[in-house]
Amino acid sequence: MRSPILSSSAVAADADEVSGQQVGGIAERIASAISLGMLAVGERLPAEIELANQFGVAVATLRKALASLRAQGIVETRRGATAAPSS
Repeated sequence: MRSPILSSSAVAADADEVSGQQVGGIAERIASAISLGMLAVGERLPAEIELANQFGVAVATLRKALASLRAQGIVETRRGATAAPSS
């Protein structure tokens, strides 16, 4: 009996590689939009679900791209709503 050409670990590695390429491509596109002035410094990005839909990826993939940009200091992320200043 011959061994399979693609083992389950090889298939998983291929899927990780594709996901990594997607993450890198998304991060590059967002960084380019910022550097070209299409997104102003300090401007809020659309909601994660909206961005994921625009890129045609899962929210988890988008979050990895944002984490990469955050690690590079290109974007900042904040959770929750900002409270209005009190008088």
